[in-house]
Amino acid sequence: MAAVPPRTRGPALGLLSASVLLLQLVQTRLFSVMLWHHLTYLVVTFTLLGFAAGGAILSCRRSWLTGDVAGRLSRLALLFAAGVVLAYAIVTRVAPSAHYTRSGIATAALNYAILFLPMIFAGMGVALALADAGPAVGRAYAWNM
Repeated sequence: MAAVPPRTRGPALGLLSASVLLLQLVQTRLFSVMLWHHLTYLVVTFTLLGFAAGGAILSCRRSWLTGDVAGRLSRLALLFAAGVVLAYAIVTRVAPSAHYTRSGIATAALNYAILFLPMIFAGMGVALALADAGPAVGRAYAWNM
């Protein structure tokens, strides 16, 4: 573990966290128009689930916490960004079905599963940055907030 993370790590973590929050805001607005308005609350749910899944993946892969952490953080941020673009490219091309039918529920579940994937990368990035912060974890967490 690095004793002190690079100076750019804090602002980068802040930007990643801010982009996740902005994405949640946009998803809430889009889902209230595209899908059922009461399902917009699932945005927070799958974001938290993605962060938990990202942390669980990192806890299973302890070797990822050492070595080239800065490179991993960069790749995870890029995967998050590309995943968001790709997920919306897919979701906006899937025609919505009637809401209260099996196909409608399956389509909504597929949409949420697709939009869940970028949150895993964001969760892994935040968890990795916090795990690598060492004694400066309080400062890193402040950037996360």
